[in-house]
Amino acid sequence: MVEVRDLNKLTAMVLILVLGCGLYSGTSSAQTQLTFTQTTIYDQNIFRNNLELPDWVNQTMIHLDRQFNIRSSTIRAGYTGDINFFQTYEDRLFHTHRAGIESFIPFSSKFLLNAGGEFGIRKNKSDYDYYDYHQWLLYSRFRVRQWQTTPLQFEFQTRTKDFKNLREFSYREMLGSMQIKRFFPTKTTFIGQITFSSKKYLNEQRIEEFVIIEKDTLVIPGHGRGRGPKHPITRTDTSVIAHNMNIPETRQWLLSLRIAQSIFSGTGISLQYSRRFKPTQNTRYLQGQEYTYSKDDELYDDPYSYGSHEIQSVLTQLLPWKSQLKIFAEFYDKNYTYSIDSSTGDDESINSPKRFDRQTIVGLYLSKKFGARRLFENVELYFSAFYLENRSNDPYFDFSNYSMNGGIEITF
Repeated sequence: MVEVRDLNKLTAMVLILVLGCGLYSGTSSAQTQLTFTQTTIYDQNIFRNNLELPDWVNQTMIHLDRQFNIRSSTIRAGYTGDINFFQTYEDRLFHTHRAGIESFIPFSSKFLLNAGGEFGIRKNKSDYDYYDYHQWLLYSRFRVRQWQTTPLQFEFQTRTKDFKNLREFSYREMLGSMQIKRFFPTKTTFIGQITFSSKKYLNEQRIEEFVIIEKDTLVIPGHGRGRGPKHPITRTDTSVIAHNMNIPETRQWLLSLRIAQSIFSGTGISLQYSRRFKPTQNTRYLQGQEYTYSKDDELYDDPYSYGSHEIQSVLTQLLPWKSQLKIFAEFYDKNYTYSIDSSTGDDESINSPKRFDRQTIVGLYLSKKFGARRLFENVELYFSAFYLENRSNDPYFDFSNYSMNGGIEITF
């Protein structure tokens, strides 16, 4: 469960949002929206490692959004909460909560300010409580439409993330970016963006590494109520080890170029290339950890720990009866800053090769929307599936994975 201290912070944030927005309720128009999402997932490799152990996951999410229009400006306050249940590996259960507020202030028809803040927490069971955190996020975006077909956007963001039981990885991140778009008469859109970010750890350490969890346990797939295929009992003695603890901070550049093209009526394709440059220094990282099934799981694969070439392509097709199909393919070529044998702790690891991953993902997403009814504004059914292949010179991260999920989203 969420601890009282964290719950008090979240409650205070929600109250500030409600009271702050309520000051304008008498003189402004307001709109409230509630969204409920339920997703069931079968994942053939729940830990994203070479053991390739399956599980079923049930995700439940609610999102409450209230928007106020005050003269020409808009204020939006929201809360999002979700909980993730694992049928076989029940100890992996976790839930997250986020509350935030943002504003859209047009200074003129050519200049728009979008600024906001958010507070979030995550809570796991005791076996994975080193992933628990709370964080603050503040951001501002300044959009310029000096040229109608070439808008610009400047963004600044700061985030403080505190891992309650892993304070050595708590950090403050600063990020600045510039984005330019170009719209052509041929229904082609070009988007270019350059981002500079820095990550500074909040707790100084003089040691280079230490062991967080010592593993020497039996992994028994299929135990419990899981419906996945049975596997033989597997023993794993991989420990979770923290490395580079004496590194205080690092910086990184990211460049991305995206082209989107409308082909036919209802058909479009996009292609994006990203170049993530190697960080200025090695960064603190965990070795032997497991994927925690979270979108912001930087402890499993921190972007500050590698340089990469990345390609993403999406084909979108509108279908009859308010349906949509997306087919996507992604490729990542990652060169990490650390050696694959760094966990051995001997002198040979100094001369061992750096970790190198080549990752390929292909998949599809199909959705069907239903019109408004008395009780709800919108209902959407969706199904998606993907296949992931991660080829690595580190045997632990050399694996393949497929996953399928289906669910429903109801908006009131």
